[in-house]
Amino acid sequence: MVLMNLLRKCIRNILIKEQVVGYEAPKEKEQDPEEYLSDGSVSAPAGQHSQEAETAADLNVRSLTKQRQSALDSGDNDTASELGRQIQDLVNKKNESILRNYLRTVLR
Repeated sequence: MVLMNLLRKCIRNILIKEQVVGYEAPKEKEQDPEEYLSDGSVSAPAGQHSQEAETAADLNVRSLTKQRQSALDSGDNDTASELGRQIQDLVNKKNESILRNYLRTVLR
């Protein structure tokens, strides 16, 4: 508990130091729950984190992993490399989402 309070204070101090006097953040527009953010051939829902979105991301990683293994087995290293990059992008997005949700919980 002490460590969590110390971490919370450190993060708040960092955030306060980074604020600019007189700056007003742009108003956030409401996102359509059906909107998707895309990065190359990888897309993710733009809405809130949900169990369905997490399950879909896990299934996507599994599918890409199978495709990558098939490409490696057939000797297509270029395709396997691209699929590996896509898998890493999905894993990074999932980790960022987990960290973002954790920080929101801790800073409240």
